[in-house]
Amino acid sequence: KIMPQLLTQQREAMSKGWDLLLAQDPTNSAAKVKERLNTFLEKQSISSALEVCPDEDWANLLPIPRIAMENGKKDDAVAMYNVLQVLRPDEPQPYVGNFTIVWERAGVQVAADCYRLMMPFVLSPTYFYYAADCFQHAGEIEEAKETLQAAIDLLENEELGFSIDPELKADIYAFRDELKAPATGQDLA
Repeated sequence: KIMPQLLTQQREAMSKGWDLLLAQDPTNSAAKVKERLNTFLEKQSISSALEVCPDEDWANLLPIPRIAMENGKKDDAVAMYNVLQVLRPDEPQPYVGNFTIVWERAGVQVAADCYRLMMPFVLSPTYFYYAADCFQHAGEIEEAKETLQAAIDLLENEELGFSIDPELKADIYAFRDELKAPATGQDLA
């Protein structure tokens, strides 16, 4: 009895997220992405998230929930972030946005649990950086150090080819320096 109710709630939440993105997107990217998604679902032939939501559309949609969040419309932001998580499940920004709201509403420990849950699925230096920050605030300093080191390892693995904002990259290394063991001055390793 609970599964049909949960599925109905999830469908309603996704519908709300789409409605919000469509209403607040001045670039019309949401409409294009939704049309592509519906076409691919009808044909049952999605081979890549990039087919449904190319980088240009992604870049146009990503700021919309952040703006809603900044304007105090956190429920709207959550609904839109949930849609973005489905469109590009490997992208860290929607998770970070949602977990920021979780942190504000339910506390840092719950947010830390959310980060832990998704870590195996969102392999991104950006995601790991924000997770490490959350762990530090939760008092989990060793876990923060390990997670930050994992972010640095991802950054430095040229085969993976992660490209992130240079300012965020500098923040990651600065955070590493901040988390050095104070008594010994040793690095994370």
